[in-house]
Amino acid sequence: MKIKNIIQNALDNLTSEELHEIRITENKKELIWFHNNIRNDIGLWHNEDMCKEFEKEIGTDHPDDISMYIIEEIWDKLQTEMV
Repeated sequence: MKIKNIIQNALDNLTSEELHEIRITENKKELIWFHNNIRNDIGLWHNEDMCKEFEKEIGTDHPDDISMYIIEEIWDKLQTEMV
């Protein structure tokens, strides 16, 4: 599965409340509060193939790093949509 598809699936699975909270987060450092949900929702601790895909693309296979990457990508997308 391509990373962009994984990110889109994670985005699609967020509730409207979660999307709103992520959208209004002003500082990327505060996104740490959301990464557990992403990590657990897509099963990063148990999906070795997905982690290997991320290692090839972004240089890390650790679930915490991957989930932060995903949530930051979602945040970037939501910020762009606000403009």
